Order: sequence, then structure tokens, then C-alpha cells
Amino acid sequence: MIRVVVLDDKGTEKFFYRRVGTGGSFGSSSLRQEIGLGACREIQSVEIQWPCGPEGWESVKGVTFDRAFKIREGEGLAKEWLLPRNSSKP
Repeated sequence: MIRVVVLDDKGTEKFFYRRVGTGGSFGSSSLRQEIGLGACREIQSVEIQWPCGPEGWESVKGVTFDRAFKIREGEGLAKEWLLPRNSSKP
């Protein structure tokens, strides 16, 4: 489970939740998540409840808009992840 804590455009704290799973066997769905946050001005934290980890939430700060981040269990930080761009020509 992922919980993203944000401040909206009026400064009110809001929460976005996402349940993450493969959806079945044979690697049917990616664990990579793209989460739309609407009209938000700041991401305060991304919190993750790992499926086999200790009870509670791991909180990660330093996540910004319009970037990809890799988060690994137990590290407590988000590393910017440079994804390859699609270079196909129309």
C-alpha cells in the first residue's frame, strides 16, 4: 500500500492511497506506479506499507513532481530514476 501525503493549492493536507500488486501470476502487472495528484503544491512524503516488512509505514521525503523515483524497502530514501524516453519517430 502506498500513501502520498500532499498539500493542496490551499495548504490543506490531503492523502492519496494506492494498493499495489502484480494482479496475478506470471508477472501480469508492473509494480511501477504513476500517481496523479491533481492540484497540489507540495509532496510532503510518500509512505509505504511493505507486504512482508515490519508493521507500520516507511516514510520517504524528498519526492518531487514530474520525476520518477526508485524506493527500496528499508532504505528510507527516494533515488531519482532516469527512465529512457521513447525515441520512436511518428
